[in-house]
Amino acid sequence: VRCMSKIILLLIILSGCASVKNATTLVVDDCGPAARPTLGVVFTIAPHGSGKGYLTSGSPYDVCPKITEAKMIRGYVEDLCINHSPRDKRECGSKSVFVITEVINE
Repeated sequence: VRCMSKIILLLIILSGCASVKNATTLVVDDCGPAARPTLGVVFTIAPHGSGKGYLTSGSPYDVCPKITEAKMIRGYVEDLCINHSPRDKRECGSKSVFVITEVINE
């Protein structure tokens, strides 16, 4: 039992390190509403016209002012189909969700 708890603790620590490696920092260019049940926000990243956009959860009225006024945001990217239902199966692999873990204002 004691050995098993050490193994579980080690796995938790290693999974935390893995998620830190996947952390991404972005500068938001534009933000607006997305007509999806759980992903209410769509935003594009700087530079303007780069064409890269992400979906994220929350209300556009709450999220958009925070992330467009921030210096940058930090989080991680996951495929839309990992934790959300796509409108069409073709969205799997082509649409990405950005999970915001930190809004950096300084």
